Amino acid sequence: MNATPLSEIAESLWDDALALAQQQLGPPLVSILSPLYWPHLVSAVLMAALVIVWERNHGRAYTWASLKSTLRAWVHPSALTDYTYWFVNGIVYSMAVVPLLPDDAPLRDAVVSQLYKTFGERSSQEQTGTLTVTLLALAIFVAYDFGRFVGHFLQHKVPFLWEFHKVHHTARVLNPFTTFRMHPVDLAVMAVCTSLSVAGMAGFILYLFPGDESLWGALSLRVALAFFVFDLLGSTLRHTSVWLSYGPILGRIFISPAQHQVHHSADPKHFGKNMGFVLAIWDWAARTLYLTGKHETLTYGAGDGDDDAYRGPLRIYGMPLIRAAQRVYQTCRKGMGKLRAAVRGTSIPPVAPRSGTDG
Repeated sequence: MNATPLSEIAESLWDDALALAQQQLGPPLVSILSPLYWPHLVSAVLMAALVIVWERNHGRAYTWASLKSTLRAWVHPSALTDYTYWFVNGIVYSMAVVPLLPDDAPLRDAVVSQLYKTFGERSSQEQTGTLTVTLLALAIFVAYDFGRFVGHFLQHKVPFLWEFHKVHHTARVLNPFTTFRMHPVDLAVMAVCTSLSVAGMAGFILYLFPGDESLWGALSLRVALAFFVFDLLGSTLRHTSVWLSYGPILGRIFISPAQHQVHHSADPKHFGKNMGFVLAIWDWAARTLYLTGKHETLTYGAGDGDDDAYRGPLRIYGMPLIRAAQRVYQTCRKGMGKLRAAVRGTSIPPVAPRSGTDG
């Protein structure tokens, strides 16, 4: 069997890249799965207008200087990096990383199989009620949100993973395209964590309700609808300068745009706060919840003065790899140093002289 010529492989990859490039230029405004879907953007503009009116009625009027500052943020070098990187990484991630990610279905089926082995089979049922399906979809939604929190928590707390997640926090200004400012390794970590949490919950549900072939489709539709509503209710404002706070009560349940903006703050008192995606209960449990109220003036960035080192797609791809490798090297070097010190500190007891009476 002849090997495929390199020219054919290169041509195939080029065709795939062109197809992905065309997709990148088209779908954001017309794809219901995109945070930039046009109803979400329209909703964000309307909600931003309401916030401006609210703040004006409560003593904080937006001036011409404020408007100019907002407009300048859209052409800031950091924002220009967001636009370029969104286009480039949409191609790179889809071609190089997505094929390597675990599929939810085998994980889900493995959970079902293990439950059958452990607890035995359950009697089949033809159809699950609407209320039950809605509650089960809510369980899937919560499982997904928990997986995102765990992934985000690890990205902040594990130094090796932070080098990749830091890319997202080097944005000096926030705009909706900042959502996509994530290193492929960072995206892969999040995808694995959410796949595990969703597969575990889905497997448990399908074990409890066997025989209903339409169940998974109904669950998927309701979960997709939940995320659509979530984006419609202001999720797009998270990566903007529009201060929309849910206050001290609702902010303990849901992460508001203002709370996520605090998460991007370069102020050390805000580091590692509000790592939840939709629900704030995980931050409350982990003691990382930061509640918002009146407007706070924030400066965005990673907080170490190194944000400009990540300007441009090539640096976004390269810097985390270099710095993560340096961390691994330093960790191995420290480990070897401790091992050598332990070996040197181990004394070998002297051998006692044999007595003359011994054999």
